[in-house]
Amino acid sequence: MHDIVASDRRPIIGHEIGQWMYFPDFNEIKKYTGVMAAKNFEMIRDDLEKKHLLALAPKFVAASGKFATLLYKEEIEVLLRTPGYAGFSLLDLHDYPTQGTALVGPLDPFWDSKGFVTPGTFRRYCGPTVPLLRMPKRTYSSDEAFEATAEIAHSGATDLPNAQPVWAIKDERRREVASGKLPGLRVPTGRLTALGTIKSSLASAHVPGKLTVTVSLQGTKFVNDWEIWVYPANVTPTAPADVVFCEKWPEAKSALAEGKKVVFFPHATDPAQSMRGRFLPVFWSPVWFPDQKPNTMGLLCDPQHPLLKQFPTEFYSNWQWYELMQRSRLFILDDTPSGYRPLMQVIDNFARNHKLGVVFEGRVGSGQLLVCGFDLPNMTKDPAARQLLSGLYSYVRSTAFKPTQELGVGLLDKLFVPKFASKLQELGAKIRADSQAPDYGAEQAIDRDPNTMWHTPWDEPAPRFPHELVIELAKPAKLAGLTCLPRQDNNRNGWIKEYAVYTSADGKNWGEPVAEGAFKPNAELHAVRFAHPLEAQFLRFVAVSSFDPSRPYASLAELDVITGD
Repeated sequence: MHDIVASDRRPIIGHEIGQWMYFPDFNEIKKYTGVMAAKNFEMIRDDLEKKHLLALAPKFVAASGKFATLLYKEEIEVLLRTPGYAGFSLLDLHDYPTQGTALVGPLDPFWDSKGFVTPGTFRRYCGPTVPLLRMPKRTYSSDEAFEATAEIAHSGATDLPNAQPVWAIKDERRREVASGKLPGLRVPTGRLTALGTIKSSLASAHVPGKLTVTVSLQGTKFVNDWEIWVYPANVTPTAPADVVFCEKWPEAKSALAEGKKVVFFPHATDPAQSMRGRFLPVFWSPVWFPDQKPNTMGLLCDPQHPLLKQFPTEFYSNWQWYELMQRSRLFILDDTPSGYRPLMQVIDNFARNHKLGVVFEGRVGSGQLLVCGFDLPNMTKDPAARQLLSGLYSYVRSTAFKPTQELGVGLLDKLFVPKFASKLQELGAKIRADSQAPDYGAEQAIDRDPNTMWHTPWDEPAPRFPHELVIELAKPAKLAGLTCLPRQDNNRNGWIKEYAVYTSADGKNWGEPVAEGAFKPNAELHAVRFAHPLEAQFLRFVAVSSFDPSRPYASLAELDVITGD
């Protein structure tokens, strides 16, 4: 983006930026005293009440509001940090309640503040003169150095002739970790100006902890700040010996039946009962854009819970959760008892209102279960994930781990037993591909696990389209079509656009396609129906193109057939 803007001599202005969602505040309903009524809010309120979640509404409002405000700050600063950018406009400072219930403003429809940011704080990062910071990341180990580039966007009436930039890093108790000055300079108006590089050891910081980095111009009101997190460098998470850790539900189920403590990192789930997590919330409106994935509104947790004792956090999503949420799975817990609450909840969008848990626990018979949707075992190089895993181990090792709510085996079976590829397995199918990347073989497209996938090689020179999968059944069967599930990890690489399907009696003579067309660009299960049922022993699925012409890859999480008439 920077290169594109810098190379274009025309002024480029961002149109309707942001549009980060706030959960509806039902206290707003009483403000409608004229001919209009907030029926949309009433419908959402009634749906939450029906689903036994209404008591959480104030927390949903607070957590989503903090999160959305944080994202507005980041987006505005991204644009201010872009050289040559001429400006931007928000969709608005206030909500659009009749535009698909687009609750995208820090102000409500009556221009009243929602209470998440003051004018003074907003002006620090959205005003005529704004100190800025370019950081490679937000999470650090204590043996790493913090390094960032400071800049300033100045659009004031005149130049700033003798600007003296200063910086400081402080902990949550306002104790100084490091500070310094950058070279004094003249800051011209109407442009972005580099101030210099900040570099500091983090070894003296109290860890784990949150630090605040501040950049200001000495003797002026121009100041801005950012949060970073520092974790111990020498943490080696050690699993308790008396706890079973597993990724397969049959293993977890067996251990629970024996009365053991189990920590379960689900390797396979039913997509109808779970969804991939993502850090960013819904864009604009879940009513107008229902196909967004995963279409949620941020994290809700209790920072005082023993699970988070060693993991500094607020009750809402902040930047230390970014990588964790990007590699997470959210479980739909609508069938749990009405008063059941997950240890860590994700706020669903208000058009759907699922009870979503990313970490939850319960008694299962005489056993004790903790389910973690974060991919912690495979993220040990990430300091935040390593610290959270260490805290999870400490929690299940302690006497605080005493789940009291009963979770039935049937409910858990529904969550964790995938429902895919049963027809092909019943028919004794074998599968092969014309190309496949290491660890992403064709067999993963019929393994009943939507979290694995077939993927063609991506290292150059990557094979070009078309790509194909060939299925051989144990004996001929009547086929009426097939189903295709795209990869489910929030990555669009390899999503298949155009396709063609062939059948054969001998695997040699294929004839004309029995079906062809194009899928929609989403992660939903796609169904392909033949014009009429036909008998065949071989089926060839050809990926003709993808949605990204620059990436000639194909991928598929699950492939199955529709049988019978």
